[in-house]
Amino acid sequence: MDFSEIKLKYENVFTEQVNHLKKLSKERELLHLYIQRLELENASLAAITNDDETIKLLTYASQSSASYEEASDLIKKLRDQIIEQMKVRDKLRNDIEQLKHNHNADMRQREQIEQILTRDLTVAKDEILILQSVRSEYERISNLNKDLERQLEECMNELVTTKAVVHSLTNQFKEKIEQLSSEKEKLDEDNAGFRVQLQKLRIDFENSESVQHDFVKLSQALQVC
Repeated sequence: MDFSEIKLKYENVFTEQVNHLKKLSKERELLHLYIQRLELENASLAAITNDDETIKLLTYASQSSASYEEASDLIKKLRDQIIEQMKVRDKLRNDIEQLKHNHNADMRQREQIEQILTRDLTVAKDEILILQSVRSEYERISNLNKDLERQLEECMNELVTTKAVVHSLTNQFKEKIEQLSSEKEKLDEDNAGFRVQLQKLRIDFENSESVQHDFVKLSQALQVC
């Protein structure tokens, strides 16, 4: 997993958490409005079922021109109505308490989510900093490696050039050695001829000395005679 994938992952997590918080905020606003409406309805019912109102209704029933049975039925209906309204009020009160409890639970959950999100964001920032550092080090090493590869290529090119020069010089040396060997063989042949000539000249010289010696003896003999 490279740096861009990790960054995208944390951005998706962050976006998801933000959307969740927005949803919780919207639900909290709707819940608050619903609680206000229930409180208003409860207050209205409580006003209807307070003692003063009950006395007024009973007084009206007792002072009306209706018969006892009609008044008794009216009082019973009013009593049943009041009891039902009190049940509704109690139910509304319980609903309000439950909604408040749920609202508080949602708030605590939201705070926990915010804490977790803050912690995750802090961890993500730290990891991003680490990844940025690793990426910088990777780029440095990559650039260094490219520089070394370039230097190696230059050295290889120089080596190829040097090998070509050495090969050329080697061929020149071989040709020179062959030329010198050929000249040496020729000199050896010339020296052999010179030695033969020298030997011949030495023999001729020795023969010449012998002839001169005989000539001297002959001259001396002629002088004696």
